[in-house]
Amino acid sequence: KVVRRFEIARRYSSLNNPEKALWGTDHTQWALALDYWIKWNVVCKLSYEQAMQPGITLPGRLIFQATIGF
Repeated sequence: KVVRRFEIARRYSSLNNPEKALWGTDHTQWALALDYWIKWNVVCKLSYEQAMQPGITLPGRLIFQATIGF
């Protein structure tokens, strides 16, 4: 019964700015998460996230999040 409450999630995003844009550079990001549903509206998430810019791989980060929906 406990195993059914776990969920694996992944996310990928990419932002391509116009050439010579004043507000930043291109950006790519991915994340892998393990979610645990306590109730239908309460979830705890543990995820690892990695962001990249052209020529640069930024340090990864580990994130814990608890969410309650209404």
